[in-house]
Amino acid sequence: MIYGYNYFMKPRRVVNDVVVTQRGLILDLDATNPLSYSGSGNNWYDVSGQNNHATLYNTVEYLTANKGSLRFNGSDNYAELNSAAQFKLEFANPFTYQIAIKLRSPISQRKDISTIDASYGQTFRIGYGDGTSTYQSGYKGVMIGSYNSYTPQKMTNELLAPDAYSHIAIVYKGGDSTLISNYEIRVNNVIQSTVNSAGYGAQEYVNYIVNIIKADVGRILINEVELTDTELTNDYNLLDSIYNFGI
Repeated sequence: MIYGYNYFMKPRRVVNDVVVTQRGLILDLDATNPLSYSGSGNNWYDVSGQNNHATLYNTVEYLTANKGSLRFNGSDNYAELNSAAQFKLEFANPFTYQIAIKLRSPISQRKDISTIDASYGQTFRIGYGDGTSTYQSGYKGVMIGSYNSYTPQKMTNELLAPDAYSHIAIVYKGGDSTLISNYEIRVNNVIQSTVNSAGYGAQEYVNYIVNIIKADVGRILINEVELTDTELTNDYNLLDSIYNFGI
């Protein structure tokens, strides 16, 4: 639940003629939209209408390709939600996270894409690994969950294509947050099989919406509902028209 907001009453927003699912939308950071990012500076505005704005740190580069994207250097670039805008995701309630991201070579070990906070405790993390790090127990692919003892809790075993945009969607269906059956991970709109199943904390605050990762990021969406297959496919197809996922 997001406290203090009424997302049901906000109007639909058309961004570069790409209308993503508005139902339950609470975060829309869109590098292709000059209302979200002007092309310079440190302010990355949320255009969902909920004012969950972010600040870019250490001179994140803006690229004009794919109608606009932000290049994070994997060293000291990151994006943090403004303190007044940080919101809590309660794992009793469904939500859907989507990102259009291009991982840049070389890809090595585990990298966090988005994370709730900077600790290795019970946090909600969305990350990626290449399977070579001992942190990953030999697994690779998209991962979610906490990293108790540096072990990812829910992970696909499918690598993303380096130097090509991918669409990652993570759906939490509500209920018991420790049950892997309550999650769905999609990569380029293909549902992934998952490994590992230990749970993590019941609720945490979103903080670093883009963590230290060598990647180009086009758009990040969070809906405080479980999007349907039709909605996810619609969002994927609309974003694919900009990013050419997997190519």
